[in-house]
Amino acid sequence: MSLPRERLIRFGPTDRACRTNAGDAIVATTSVKALSVLLISLAAAGAMPAAGAEDTTQAVSVGVEHKGDVYVIVASLVAPVVPADAWAVLTDFDKMASFMPTLKSSRVLKRDEDNVLVQQRGQMELGAFRMPFESDRMIELVPPGLIKSHQVRGNMQRFDSTTTFTEIPGGTRVDYRVEMVPKLWMPEGVAGPMMRDAVERQFTAVLREIMRRKGG
Repeated sequence: MSLPRERLIRFGPTDRACRTNAGDAIVATTSVKALSVLLISLAAAGAMPAAGAEDTTQAVSVGVEHKGDVYVIVASLVAPVVPADAWAVLTDFDKMASFMPTLKSSRVLKRDEDNVLVQQRGQMELGAFRMPFESDRMIELVPPGLIKSHQVRGNMQRFDSTTTFTEIPGGTRVDYRVEMVPKLWMPEGVAGPMMRDAVERQFTAVLREIMRRKGG
């Protein structure tokens, strides 16, 4: 499917929006051309894992699909624990920033039985590129095997996710699906890899924390 010749590009509240046509010069507070070239190069290179980090990626899988304005991310992990152990880690919202590399802060603002309002701040990264994010989400806990999340305030236009826990022979499979619409417009070749990297890092960290608490 061919892209329209004219597109509106936004890079944040302090940058001007600009319209681009084939062959036209791009004028904005940030140099769009230079930024796009840099980010696409970083996307191709990928983010390097930290030196000495444990290799837990073999138990984590992540996929990203772009449908119009919506990015659909699906991820899963398999851990040799009972579902309750995985549930305990993924609902430990007040301590989540201590083991999630993409989070700077995470705290429960309000709790009403199985509904929790959680505020999180952090940033997604790809190589040297950083994109801060903030999100206040209403989370519905349906034990023992379902977590639903909906953004009520933040810098995404839309963010809805579900997490399920399934007991399998020898452990638990955690499946995660999120549909998000960013407010920050970026080339698809950058946004997709950056989101995939962020979720992969999150799930790898979750698996590592599950194993740490298990004592493995």
